[in-house]
Amino acid sequence: MATRVHVASVNPTDTMLRSGTRVRRTEEESQVRVPGMDAAGVLEEFGDGVETDLAVGDHVMAVVAPTGAHGAYSDHIAVPIESVARAPHGFDHQEAATLPMNGLTARLALDTLGLEKGSVLAVTGAAGTMGGYAEATTSRSSYESGTPTVCLA
Repeated sequence: MATRVHVASVNPTDTMLRSGTRVRRTEEESQVRVPGMDAAGVLEEFGDGVETDLAVGDHVMAVVAPTGAHGAYSDHIAVPIESVARAPHGFDHQEAATLPMNGLTARLALDTLGLEKGSVLAVTGAAGTMGGYAEATTSRSSYESGTPTVCLA
């Protein structure tokens, strides 16, 4: 899937890459590295035989596995269909670009915990995007209303 990137979010992994702390000693320091794991933009094309309900022109978000010169901090990205989803209705590109890694991390954490009705989860140090998605995820369709309760600290 080829996507014209309008917004790429900044994650801790990106800042570590940019600072050089993620460079392996075996890698050449002059190697081009393009950071970015989350992108939002407009779908421009997809390859023959790709089965999807997406269409050219759709507003999408994508997860990118940054390797070398392939990262979301690009004008265009090409990623597998499994890495692309339609941006939620009402989300602009900036909002949609925050969802893939933060939203998936929050959802995976909640699913892994398997909290039962009446549980309370305190998310410390998560006043940012991931904490917000943890709170929002618990109040959506897959969880009963108010179950579990997430307290942000």
